[in-house]
Amino acid sequence: MSDENTAKIADDIDRLYGLHRGTRRATSALEIAVLTLVDTLEDMFPGTREIVVADMREAAERELSFMRYLQTASDQGDPTDSEIKQELATLEDLITKLERPIIKD
Repeated sequence: MSDENTAKIADDIDRLYGLHRGTRRATSALEIAVLTLVDTLEDMFPGTREIVVADMREAAERELSFMRYLQTASDQGDPTDSEIKQELATLEDLITKLERPIIKD
């Protein structure tokens, strides 16, 4: 492989890594915003947290059903069981965080 091709590959890897970091930062910021918003609404309207958590659990069930449908409809079996598990684990992590209020002290 030439030095030029190696440099192009290195640039591509660096660019992808930068996109990954940017996506992780944006995801983290959105998660913090959602948690803060739910805390604020809970302070204003007690019981909001339970409603949001219940709605999120229903959404997770719908997402699982949809992903299973996609899996059966795909010739390649996409998404894989591993991908489904990973996506739902991420959603369950957010639901778990929503169940507990942010510590304010």
